[in-house]
Amino acid sequence: MKVFINGKEIAITLEGETKLIEIIEPIEKMCNDGGLLISKTAVNGEFVEIDSIESLDISSVDTFHIEVLSYSEYALETLSSIREYIITVSNTINDSITDDDINSITHGIDWILDALPQIVFLLNMKLETHSVMHIIKTLEVKKENILNLKNDYDELKNFLENDIKPFLKEKMLDTINLIVSDGEVNAISMLTVDINIGNALYRVGALNSFLPIINNIIDEIVLNLQKGNDKEAFLLSEKFSRAVSSTFTVISFVLNIYEIDIADVKKDGISLKDKTDIFNDIINNIVEAFKNEDYISIADLLEYEVKDETVNIFDYIPIIEKEIENKNV
Repeated sequence: MKVFINGKEIAITLEGETKLIEIIEPIEKMCNDGGLLISKTAVNGEFVEIDSIESLDISSVDTFHIEVLSYSEYALETLSSIREYIITVSNTINDSITDDDINSITHGIDWILDALPQIVFLLNMKLETHSVMHIIKTLEVKKENILNLKNDYDELKNFLENDIKPFLKEKMLDTINLIVSDGEVNAISMLTVDINIGNALYRVGALNSFLPIINNIIDEIVLNLQKGNDKEAFLLSEKFSRAVSSTFTVISFVLNIYEIDIADVKKDGISLKDKTDIFNDIINNIVEAFKNEDYISIADLLEYEVKDETVNIFDYIPIIEKEIENKNV
């Protein structure tokens, strides 16, 4: 049996274990110790719920894949699911309302009410931020209204179309988008907390999923500068600074843990130290341009230099992972 965590094969030594659950328990403990959780499992290429594999014999398993996430990544993934649910419900046209529809909507609302406070906590935010508490209380009231109208389908249909759906599409979706915007940067920052030899390899690998987020922030800064929205561009620049600083912090901590010199991490003969120096020089030019309120130069530097150099920095992450794997052999 081959066992993989996030696509990477790990060495497993069997000592009399016969059930797959006996393999999962120590892996789950290892994940918990590293601030990670198991999000998905697949047996022989088929995704299965972790609770349903207790009876599986190891002898029947050729490959066992495990996907793990940090708590903040799990929160972002759940937020994405909530957003998809809101969009689906608010855009669904119902010619008639059935008991199944009512149950589906109320269960969905229960899920949001249960998950949202946990997500906000996991992303190091407060319920008062972006009026999340107000949104939760309002949604609780609307759920009660749905239950009170469940015996009058015409009134319920009218309430769903003219109250619930506009609330979800306008108020709720706006709040979720704001939480996502702040939460994405917080999630990168949280990768820097309590890095140790047990989670270092995961933390540096997890950075890859945040490159699109950093690039999107760059695009938003450029767009706002081009539109003359200097204040919004400045606020986004602070987010960009936090995200990039956290990225370099994770890389630095991980290299220190494994005693790898940044000058020895090379791609096409160019070291990560050299690339980092180039990146910092560009950032210094942007800071100077901000002082001179030269927003055209800032936009050009971000769009044509910073974005490419950010990608270049991230290209070194697989090389760092390989260096770590070689040390772990």
